[in-house]
Parts: sequence; structure tokens; C-alpha cells
Amino acid sequence: MKIKSKIENFKTLVSPVVSGKTMILQKNNKFVFRVDNKANKNKIKNAFQNIFNVKVTSVNIERVKGKSKLRGPRKIKTNDISFKKAIITVQKDQKIDLFE
Repeated sequence: MKIKSKIENFKTLVSPVVSGKTMILQKNNKFVFRVDNKANKNKIKNAFQNIFNVKVTSVNIERVKGKSKLRGPRKIKTNDISFKKAIITVQKDQKIDLFE
């Protein structure tokens, strides 16, 4: 595998999402990652398989809209950044050692 393609895999999967709900999903072999806004399901699937060496059965994508907030003494309205997250399902007999 070329170095450039390895770097692109890590750019596609930005970071894991860690919360109570995602820990429950991990028991069902589902992992939640924040992904690049331009990534599609095939790109996410290939990146995950290349990084963790597991077989991916499905990928679901959600767009998370940023919340608007009032900040400062003048109550300036600002927006948080919107992002895309992916719920990746792995085969039942395979696991990744990401949070264990």
C-alpha cells in the first residue's frame, strides 16, 4: 500500500465519537467515527478496512448540524461547525481493540 493512500485513509476517518450511546453500540459491533465532510460510504468503508484490517458489513452516515450560540457581552450569534459522522458495522466474529 502506498504512503499517500494510507494518509488519505486517516484523513477520511477524523476521530472516534466516544459517548454512552456509542459504547452501547460497540457491543453490537458498531463503531461511530467523525468523518471527512466529502467522504462517501465506499471511501469510509475502504479506509476503515485498511486501517483496522476487519470486514465491514455496512456504513450509515449522518450529518450533524452545528448549533447556533450567543457569545460575548454584545450577544453575537455564532455557529458551531457542522460535521458528518459514520456508524460502521463490522462482522460479528471480528472486533477492533480501539476502546478496550
